Amino acid sequence: MTFATAPDGVRIRIHHLGGTGPPLVCVHATGFHGRVWEPFVPRLRAHHSIVSLDQRGHGESDKPADGYDWHRFGDDILAVVDELELEAPVGIGHSAGAAALVFAETSRPGTFSRLVLMDPVTPQPDIGRFMASDENPMASQARKRRAVWDSRDEMIERLRNGSPLAAWREEFLRAYVTYGTGPRDDGKVELMSPPEIEAQIYQMGGRHDGWHRLESLRPPTLLLTGGDSPMWAAPLRDAAAARIPNVVAETVEGGHFFPMENPEHTVDAVLRFLDE
Repeated sequence: MTFATAPDGVRIRIHHLGGTGPPLVCVHATGFHGRVWEPFVPRLRAHHSIVSLDQRGHGESDKPADGYDWHRFGDDILAVVDELELEAPVGIGHSAGAAALVFAETSRPGTFSRLVLMDPVTPQPDIGRFMASDENPMASQARKRRAVWDSRDEMIERLRNGSPLAAWREEFLRAYVTYGTGPRDDGKVELMSPPEIEAQIYQMGGRHDGWHRLESLRPPTLLLTGGDSPMWAAPLRDAAAARIPNVVAETVEGGHFFPMENPEHTVDAVLRFLDE
């Protein structure tokens, strides 16, 4: 196993996903893990050497009881870049993972050669204030999330029917469950991302300056948003794109989870951008 150590001592699990060529770092959304990218990257392996990470509180990384200020997720990415001695990697992030790339690059400008931000959680200040309040529905839902299942197959069947992940392609759903749960002594399986930690992360999602940091990004940046994403209606997407100095903005069919719902068109957009 390969780990990087963040400035505050938290160990960050690194996954090597294969490929040859210049480095590319994939960063997952809240509640997921680094290996959820495995079904996404096969076409990218012909162009890049790909790594991903389990963000703190997720997967096989350390899970401190607190310390989930979102700027620390950026520090974790920089720790991975340093541990692997990566030179000007491409960064691809989804949701909170995209926000973490914004923090990493603006904390140490020039770290990344290009950025792909998929539905980044960089809310405008008024939305951020709501997210930081006790009324944040994502935090409330996370605390109620079922953590223990009789089997992985049971969990997959439940998620496939009537959950927010129901539109995911099967291979992504299986990667999420297979590598996002661990065995228990009683034969059941349990989420490796504890619901209480996930709730803390959502609560902290409105307490950062990601929206303002967009205007400090200097690498060429692809802003990809889901056409049906509740987070990124056209006016907000256009406002975010206007803040990023060197941006290409595209919409992909799907909701907030469009990389898992529509991977072919998402990868097409990424490859066009990286080939420019």
